[in-house]
Amino acid sequence: MVTIGEAFTPTDGIIFSATDVKLKIGDSLIPSPGSLHLTVGSCIWSCEERNASISIPWPRVGVHAISSVPGEGLFMMLDVNIVWPGFYSGPPAENNGDAHPDEQGEDDEGHDSEISESAMTEMWLQPASREILDQMFSAMRECQSLNPGSDVSEDEDYMEAEEDELEEVGDMRNLQLDGAKATELQRLLEIRSSSGMMSSLGDYAKATICIDLASSLLGLPFDTDTAMKLSGLRKTAYANGRRTLEKVLDINKTLGIGEICVQVGVTQVQQEAATLLEAYKQYAGQGGSGGIDFSHPQYATMAVFQACKRQKVKPPKTKLLPFSHLKPAQWSMLEKNWEKFLATGAADMGPKGANTRGVVVKELAARGEEEQANGGGSSAARKHASPEKIEPYQSWKKRMLEKAYRELELQRGSG
Repeated sequence: MVTIGEAFTPTDGIIFSATDVKLKIGDSLIPSPGSLHLTVGSCIWSCEERNASISIPWPRVGVHAISSVPGEGLFMMLDVNIVWPGFYSGPPAENNGDAHPDEQGEDDEGHDSEISESAMTEMWLQPASREILDQMFSAMRECQSLNPGSDVSEDEDYMEAEEDELEEVGDMRNLQLDGAKATELQRLLEIRSSSGMMSSLGDYAKATICIDLASSLLGLPFDTDTAMKLSGLRKTAYANGRRTLEKVLDINKTLGIGEICVQVGVTQVQQEAATLLEAYKQYAGQGGSGGIDFSHPQYATMAVFQACKRQKVKPPKTKLLPFSHLKPAQWSMLEKNWEKFLATGAADMGPKGANTRGVVVKELAARGEEEQANGGGSSAARKHASPEKIEPYQSWKKRMLEKAYRELELQRGSG
């Protein structure tokens, strides 16, 4: 149990002690610094001036890490909601609807903490110098290694959780945030981020997502489910936050049609989707919408979706929608726009078999139909009477379309 009571100094099992250490719980910074004692069984902060102390057993510490936000210190994520009368009233009501005060009272007895998956408390220990901070981190690693049930990684930058315990919060303890890549992203985020864009993300959510992005850039495995639990965000909020940080940090990777088809499992429509996208770009450009950013994944995703429908492959809309980065209402609007585009293209091309394949196809087909219609009236215009010019119309049209496809592929390859 987490124990709250009067100030005291432990006498047994002390691994490390430091004075002049500030304590911040959630949004509340306790004005008076106190003494920190790391023992074999718990982390103890005691303030003589306030005559108050808090003792946290190591199993309650889900994560500890060196952090530069809100100030340089040792961050801890506790898997219990704490209410400390006079110091910390608990997290906001919207994030603590089912929480109950876990620790109340004036004595050292304390109360058992009521825990749920969403019951978490953020805490920072801020020493007087960086040297003491490094000593605190090393001592805390040692304490957790001595504590029964603690699973401590030997890697100071990343923690390799065991596969059978990936869903446990403790599997990501000792994740040090000053690892080279994660720290680089954090500092860049502090420089580039604006209060408006990042207002929905807390400090620890930002740190967790930065580690996620760093792992992705370095090709390291990362458990997103555990990250969402630690960040305190729901799946949608985490995904939106990750995309926001990708944009702010300018590391967002634009997915192409090929990657989308592979991930969704519809590689057979890749060529059709690529052709449709090129045709749509021409169509949108003719409408005077020159400012459209076709690099946005919504267009590639919709091209794959429409290609599936045209080839009578059941389009996996639920899988495709996340790739588009659109809300359902926005997706519906884009789908209607594409249906309008396809209807116009189908009308220009005639039979259903002559699918819209791009401007080159339409121009050649239209030119061929015109020549076929006017071909019988002027024999003088024909310099060479070849069998190809008197072949059946459908055969000629099929040949012309095949030729157009080849030319289109050559144009795309040279571009």
